Parts: sequence; structure tokens; C-alpha cells
Amino acid sequence: MSTQPVYGIPGNVEHWAIAISAIAAACSLLFCVHRAVRRRSLVPLYLFVAGGLVVLMEPFCDVLGRATFPELGTIGWLSSLGRHIPMYVGLIYMMYWAPAWLLLGERFEAGMRARTFWAICAVAAVATCAIELVPLHYDLWRYYGSQGLKLGGFPIWWAFINGQAVMTSSVAVWLLLKVIPGGRRFLLVVALPPITFGIHAAGALTGYAAVSSTTERATTWVGIAGSMIVSVALLWMVSLVACRREAEPVRLALPPETVVGARAALPYMVTRH
Repeated sequence: MSTQPVYGIPGNVEHWAIAISAIAAACSLLFCVHRAVRRRSLVPLYLFVAGGLVVLMEPFCDVLGRATFPELGTIGWLSSLGRHIPMYVGLIYMMYWAPAWLLLGERFEAGMRARTFWAICAVAAVATCAIELVPLHYDLWRYYGSQGLKLGGFPIWWAFINGQAVMTSSVAVWLLLKVIPGGRRFLLVVALPPITFGIHAAGALTGYAAVSSTTERATTWVGIAGSMIVSVALLWMVSLVACRREAEPVRLALPPETVVGARAALPYMVTRH
């Protein structure tokens, strides 16, 4: 079994990571405040807090999925399961969950076509791969052990499970807002972190089972392939709930005598008008 690498990064790299992620988190907060004022609702702020708390799932994902962060000399955000989560990671969680939930929820409410849903899924997967390359280059985190196909150090199967978690949890938030009374929507702060973790783990289950227990190549590929298939299946399922179906053409079933009478009257109507 491959062991967790314990390492550090230069102080200037960490400080830049904290500064950039803090600016991004501040922009996310401003976006949520703007939405809260426009909607006259505290829900966007509840979602911002909930998104920040989703970081509680990170140690579980790291242990099971064989990912790690620099632990030597970095400023910590939380420690759990023997894993040290740096401050910039906590700020990154504040950055993207709430805006994704809000923007996708607005699109679902307006009526999203299935082809648009899948286009967003594809863009999310590609963007995940592209965004990961910069942090991996500066060693802000690592994936270790047997992870299957990688792009610049990023295991491709993680793009499936991460993208699935964002899309599926966004559908969950959209549905919850339909059924939770307005005065009790603060419960989202408590409910969304475990719900999001469950959604993420559902897609990652077979991949976690493989990469956390073996380095044997064939077994790893079976496990991560299973996670990619399950992730797509989950997305397909929620698309059936969240996406508007194409409308059936309206067909009027008229009795034969009505059709014959209308054809007979047509020349008279043309002559009169």
C-alpha cells in the first residue's frame, strides 16, 4: 500500500494561495449578499455558511481517496482523521459551493433543457481538470497511490465525482427550498454539509474502495470506472427531476363529420373574406 506523503511548501506559495482564495471567498460572499438583498431572503447567506461547512467532509475524502495537503509548517483550518487541512482549502470551499447552488437553482427554476444540463456537466468536468493543474503544479495538494489515468497529476475519475457532487447537490438544494417553509430555511446550514458529503460519497464509493485498499492496477481501474459510471447514472437521474421535458405537440382529436364539414365550408369562407 502507498503511504501518505508528508511534505511542506514554501511560505510565499502558501501566502499567495491564502490571499487568492480569500479574495475569491470574499467575492462569493458579496455575490451571496447581493442575491440576499435582491431576493429579500437570508437563504443565500445560509448557503454561504453551509458551503463553508462542507469542508468538514474533506478529511474523509482525503483518507478514502488518497489525497493529501502539505502538513509541514502550513496554517491550518481544521484537523481530523489524522489529516491537516490548510487555511486556503477552507477558503476555497467558501468560494464555489454557494454560488453554484444559487446559479444552478435559478436555472432549474427558469426551466433547463436536458441538453443544457449535460453541457454544464461536461464544462464542469473539463474546468475541474483545468483548474486542478495550477494547484498541483505548486504542490498545494497531491494525489497518491494507484489512481488510474492522470492529467498533469490529476486523476481523471475525480473530475466525475466532483462534478457530480456539485450538480446533484444543486438539485437537492433547489428541491429542498421548495418544501422547507421560509422561516425554517436556516436548517440548510445544518443539513447541507452531510447531504453534500453523502452525494459525493455516493459517486465515489467504488473508487474509494479500490484506491484505499489496493495498488493493483486492474482492481483500481474497475473501482474508478465504477465511480465514473455511478456518477453519470446519478446525474442522469437528477436530470430527469430538474430538467424540463420537450413539450408534446398538441393534437386535436376531431370527429370525422366535423372534419368533413370544415372542408365543405372552407371555399365559402374564402369567398366571403
